Amino acid sequence: MKRLLLFAILALVPSALEAQSGLSEQQALGVLVPIEGISSYTREMRDAIANDPAIMTLYADVLEGRRPGPRGWQASTVIWWLAESRDPQYLEIFERYAATSEDPGEIVVAIYGLARHIDRPSARRSLEDLAEAGTDRERASVALALTYVNTPAARTILRTLESQDLPGWIAAKRDSALAGPALQNEIGRGPCLQGEVRRGDSSGVVRCIPVADS
Repeated sequence: MKRLLLFAILALVPSALEAQSGLSEQQALGVLVPIEGISSYTREMRDAIANDPAIMTLYADVLEGRRPGPRGWQASTVIWWLAESRDPQYLEIFERYAATSEDPGEIVVAIYGLARHIDRPSARRSLEDLAEAGTDRERASVALALTYVNTPAARTILRTLESQDLPGWIAAKRDSALAGPALQNEIGRGPCLQGEVRRGDSSGVVRCIPVADS
């Protein structure tokens, strides 16, 4: 049943995949309530929606209380979308939620948002501070986010987080990411979406790649 509902939502999206701003406001808001979590999105949905500034502004307005969101929406999902946009105007949101939220889901996606901007000094400083002096949960979230991003700058901080100090499954992701080469010309993304799997690509970099390419 959940899968059928997901297909019903995806049926609303094709025009958006052809034209960046093809979603209506109602459709864009509906995307904020994934049937089976963030991993139920597709790469095509992510690329079309995250690159649409109008939709990102709409999502920021929902998050900041400037307009109502759809029933059942969660801040963590909105923050993840803003992180995917890699728009620096949302850095303040990531810093604020990473520093003040008590919700584990919000903390990890806010830190992911910082990691997606690791090439900016303020974001890198925030990540370094969390890696050095954050709580165990914050340090684990930093490690997880950096395994997704996997650039040389991300790996520099990731190496300061020892595997034995991290939850086992995050330590395994850390070790796997560092065992392969870094992403050199892009900022990695996570988590893996529908139709993707996490493993080494043709160059050996560990990241989410389409199942067809695995």
